Amino acid sequence: MRFFRSRRIVGAVAAAGLSLGLVAAGSGQAWAAYSGFGWESGGVQGWAVDWDGTSISSSTTYKFAGTRSLKLPQTGEQYAGYRSGSDLTGIGVGSVVTFKMYLPASANHPIEAKGYVTDGNNGSFIERFGQHIVLTPGAWNTFTLTIPAVTSIEGIGVEVDNPGWTGAVYLDAVSWTAP
Repeated sequence: MRFFRSRRIVGAVAAAGLSLGLVAAGSGQAWAAYSGFGWESGGVQGWAVDWDGTSISSSTTYKFAGTRSLKLPQTGEQYAGYRSGSDLTGIGVGSVVTFKMYLPASANHPIEAKGYVTDGNNGSFIERFGQHIVLTPGAWNTFTLTIPAVTSIEGIGVEVDNPGWTGAVYLDAVSWTAP
């Protein structure tokens, strides 16, 4: 009886992996279970300025995948946060969120970025940040955030730390793994 039950569990796990796209055929490499945000509809998919930023928009100027990305304007010295509290299906403690951000080659200051999760923390809302990276100008930069132990996930986002450059960075292909 134990063999039969184990085989059924292995079969169910394999079917789930195929339906979610968790494992690439033959490579054994884990892939994101949820596509998250790509901004292909032309809207902002629930993303908004969380603090210190200016109005965001969908853009075709730079894109990592598809035809659009999310334009995050930068207006001099600021430490702006941008987040979405919607469309977070499948995200949970232990999920790894992957962000792709483009910094135009014209950037003349070191711009940093980091992911964050907003913890509902029984109504007090606390941002829990991942490690920052210094963005490479003229390239798509990848950074991740592992969702830590939180009371409730109210949103995910990015903070852009800008010491004085005026322009825009572009966010695309935000995805996450199942917890």
